[in-house]
Amino acid sequence: MRDSSSGSPFSLPPRDRQNGRPGRTVVAIVVALVAITLALGLFFAGKKEGGGASSGLSGKKLQELALKFEEQKLDGAAARAWTEYLESVRPGGDEAARIWFRVGKLYQDASDFERALEAYYRSEAIAKLDELEPEISKRAADCLEALGKFAALNYELESRTAVAKTDSSGGGDVLAEIGTWKITRAGLDQMIEAEIDAQLSQLASGLAPAERQMQKQKLLDGVLKQGEREKWLQRFVAEEMLYRRAGEMKLADEPSFRTLTRSLERQILAQKLLDQELAKRVTITPDDLKMYYEAHKDQFKKDGKEQPFDKVEGDVSAAVKMQKEMEVQQQLLGELKDRYNVVIHTSKLGGK
Repeated sequence: MRDSSSGSPFSLPPRDRQNGRPGRTVVAIVVALVAITLALGLFFAGKKEGGGASSGLSGKKLQELALKFEEQKLDGAAARAWTEYLESVRPGGDEAARIWFRVGKLYQDASDFERALEAYYRSEAIAKLDELEPEISKRAADCLEALGKFAALNYELESRTAVAKTDSSGGGDVLAEIGTWKITRAGLDQMIEAEIDAQLSQLASGLAPAERQMQKQKLLDGVLKQGEREKWLQRFVAEEMLYRRAGEMKLADEPSFRTLTRSLERQILAQKLLDQELAKRVTITPDDLKMYYEAHKDQFKKDGKEQPFDKVEGDVSAAVKMQKEMEVQQQLLGELKDRYNVVIHTSKLGGK
């Protein structure tokens, strides 16, 4: 018979014989567990009632914070605030899909391409919205390119009908192959057209839409001749190979590259906004031309002789257009100066 007095490391504590209450220790443990459970319940109930996430902020406050970060161009911080908002509020399918898309754009602007891809794919997984699908397709491809994941990019292009059609529309002859990516004749023509559009947007942004279209058609007619396609194809292939190698070497992560792209982005977006505002605000009527001509006849003299209006109408139109664009530009800059509370301390520049 085992000696109970010897004790065992696995035996229960002896009963409290002094006050005659058996199981006192067990009761104490149960009471403690109940207290902990109640405390945890109150804690999580408080979190649910406040609608906050790990920061303790309500859903409304998180939304305000995310918008403030966006306004300050703190893209990564804004993306994290929106993510916390999603975890806290748990909005419905379509709204959640739109917010995840917004998060993706913010991460992409912050050059965090992996998180951007994750957000885009989450958006699609929640709800495939017609207004977002083309943009997600393009942005997902851009992120994969930025990450140097070209095999994944090819799969992405092939799996997305909208993007794949851009690269192989018409099912024409394959002119070049880079890995699994095939450049068709139709695809090459579209790439050339896109390149010309990009050049015109920078070099001829001030042209009227009709004039710009005529210039574009003229350039296309010059390029799409026998022999010219080959030059453009060779250039595109060379650029693509160099681009892929640069992606593998992570050259886009270098500070000097980011500084350059930010500067170019600022210039391009500033010009784009100005072009849009000029297109909306500048209007020229026949009366404007005649009034300007009457007030500036000396400006259009040739060999010291005044020229009739019908012979210099084109020159008059160009002069009026330039004048109105300058007026609109000054008006726009004045509006933005007030909007952003701009003060320039010219007296402190120094020098002559």
